[in-house]
Amino acid sequence: MCLVISTARGPSPGCLDGGPHPAVPAAREQRMVLQRLEVGLVSTDGGLAEFYAKVLELELLPPLAAGPGVVHRAQGAGNTIKVMVPGNAPEIAEPVWPFFAATGLRYLTVHTSDLDGVITRATALGGRVKHGPISLSPSVRMAVLLDPDGNVLEVVAQTP
Repeated sequence: MCLVISTARGPSPGCLDGGPHPAVPAAREQRMVLQRLEVGLVSTDGGLAEFYAKVLELELLPPLAAGPGVVHRAQGAGNTIKVMVPGNAPEIAEPVWPFFAATGLRYLTVHTSDLDGVITRATALGGRVKHGPISLSPSVRMAVLLDPDGNVLEVVAQTP
């Protein structure tokens, strides 16, 4: 509900609900820009960041002390995978399979040019192939992997 108050300077634009007065043009709306998206995992082992760094050929960054624990990071091309290792060991969650049988954040998808290399590196470092690799189309292949903690990693490769 708008209220217009007349003063010596003329009517004051304002609404009781806090919004602008209809006669006052709204500021030009700008779209929000997502600058970066980082994924955070919780583990009892900071080595999980090293797993992702080696499997996805990312740079392993120095660990950071962060409040209740240490954050280990693997980063490359604007992508960051963070692994928080709390000072007090967290409860180990039971993996859910199939991953879509429960709500919540259940899998991470990465797109790569080297699906077979990712699978080879992951299995050599303690990961497991849960499904695939399969062809979704003549130009798209994918596999579902589990990291050493049991987190689900969907890996997709698309050829032109």
